[in-house]
Amino acid sequence: MMTTESERRPFNPGLTKLKVKIKSLADEAKIIRHEEKKWGPRRERSFEHMLLHDSLRDHRRLDVRSEARAAHLAYAYLKGRDYIQVENHLRDPNDSKHMVIWHEVSRLVKKYGTHEDRVSYEYWEKDAKRYIDGQNR
Repeated sequence: MMTTESERRPFNPGLTKLKVKIKSLADEAKIIRHEEKKWGPRRERSFEHMLLHDSLRDHRRLDVRSEARAAHLAYAYLKGRDYIQVENHLRDPNDSKHMVIWHEVSRLVKKYGTHEDRVSYEYWEKDAKRYIDGQNR
């Protein structure tokens, strides 16, 4: 479903808002990384400091990373790209660190997309899942 210049989607202000969200998530990860270094596991740090460091690291790796991935996938869909164009490498669908949070992608499409985007998203998701299942057999 590659799009040509003549098939471009109409202007959608939600795309710009989603792009801002993606940039904000990238900034959040940078800020957390900076704080991790500040509270990192050093010998002179207390146990509480190490707990804070680990909590920040886990938040960045689990929450922020998966939210950013979902936002990128929603943005790619809204720009008319196929899943294979965005993530064309093998991923184990059972590996939790590589799982696509489809409900989060769907929520972002509903929030930032047009009515037509919301209607056709289900087919895009099914194609993406079919691709993932086929690559992992």
